[in-house]
Amino acid sequence: GDLYMQKRRFKSAEEAYQGARKMDSTNTLIRAKLGDVKLVFMETRMAQLKEEIATNPDDAGITGKMADLQKTYKDFRIREYRQRVQDQPTNMEFHFTLGRLLFEDDDIDGAMAMYQKAITDPRYRMTANHMIGKCLVSKQMYDRAVNTFNRALEGAGIMNTTVKAIYYDLGQT
Repeated sequence: GDLYMQKRRFKSAEEAYQGARKMDSTNTLIRAKLGDVKLVFMETRMAQLKEEIATNPDDAGITGKMADLQKTYKDFRIREYRQRVQDQPTNMEFHFTLGRLLFEDDDIDGAMAMYQKAITDPRYRMTANHMIGKCLVSKQMYDRAVNTFNRALEGAGIMNTTVKAIYYDLGQT
C-alpha cells in the first residue's frame, strides 16, 4: 500500500490496505492508512482542479467542482481525525490536529477540548496553550485568554515565530 501511495496509484493502495485490514481488522494503523489514501487522493484532485481553474478561470463548472471537493475534504478530515482520536486516545498529535481542524471549522468548544488534552504532551504544550488562548479570545473571555497566553510563554527560552505569535496575540488581547 505504501509503495502504491508513493506512485500515486490510489486505487491499488486502497486495495492493498483493504487486504491488510482483512488480515488484521483491529489494526488502527491500517485504518488510518486507508484514510490517508482518501485524503491524498482529494489533495491531488484539488491540485489538478486548481491548475484547470488557472487555465479556465471563468469556467463555473470547474469552480463548482473545486468548492464541492474542498467541503468534502474538510468534512472528511474532521471525521477521519475524530476516528483517529477514538482509535488512539493517547496519541496527542491526533488531538492537536483535530483541535486545529475544529478551530478552523469554528467549533471552538470542540477545539478547546482537544487542545486541553494536547497540552499534556510537552511537544504541544506551548502551541496548544496558545490555541486555547485564541479560543478564549473568540469567546470574548479576555482575562482567561491573557492568563493562558502567559502560561504558553512559560519556559520559552528562545524567540521564535511561535513565541512572537503568542506575544502578538497577548498584546492584541
